[in-house]
Amino acid sequence: MEIKLLKQVRESVPMPNKNTLMQKVFPIKGLEKYLSREYEVRGFVSRLEDGIFRNPEEAFKAIRLDYKGTVFSGDDDAVCIIRYSSKDSIKVKIARSPELGGDLVQAPPYTGNGFTKSTKSHIVPEFYQSEIEKLI
Repeated sequence: MEIKLLKQVRESVPMPNKNTLMQKVFPIKGLEKYLSREYEVRGFVSRLEDGIFRNPEEAFKAIRLDYKGTVFSGDDDAVCIIRYSSKDSIKVKIARSPELGGDLVQAPPYTGNGFTKSTKSHIVPEFYQSEIEKLI
């Protein structure tokens, strides 16, 4: 019953479409590679409306950047955030584990329930972009 309710709550969050502003947080040392288009956006992303991070600590806590092997720290002076409109919303899926009807298996703090395990005041709906989103 709890799984069914959790899935209903998560599915009530609208999926991104071509007009939805999305965001991806990445470390400063990756900036040049994004600007040169060596890197494109993929991986865990969120809708802009679900969280505007005013500083690195907020981003770190809200989207749980403390995963194993992370280059992020709650003490970072700065992080980069790419904000974009997805041209093809089919590339984005709810970040869910197989137990909840998805196919994404990751280590904690990944929850597998479609929401971050935020230590901030609100939980952020989490999406996964498996295909590369070409920016510009």
